[in-house]
Amino acid sequence: MRPIRDDRPQRRGFDFVTWIVPSIGFIMFLYAMGIVVVYTIRIGGSDVSLYNSVAEEKKPPETDVYKVLKGISDGFDPNAK
Repeated sequence: MRPIRDDRPQRRGFDFVTWIVPSIGFIMFLYAMGIVVVYTIRIGGSDVSLYNSVAEEKKPPETDVYKVLKGISDGFDPNAK
């Protein structure tokens, strides 16, 4: 049985084809992220917090319906004591 010959030329050193596609993809990714950042700053402004603190969290109004629904959901809570 003869060994399989690989007649393709062996590439050594700098290979243009193997880095051009990932490079173009990475540049397109950076461009898209830049568009997202600019759009986000334009819509929300530059002084928008990246997180909501507990003090800023809005609570639902304490109505009778809310109290009844809260009681029902507490009744089904498996972690309630």
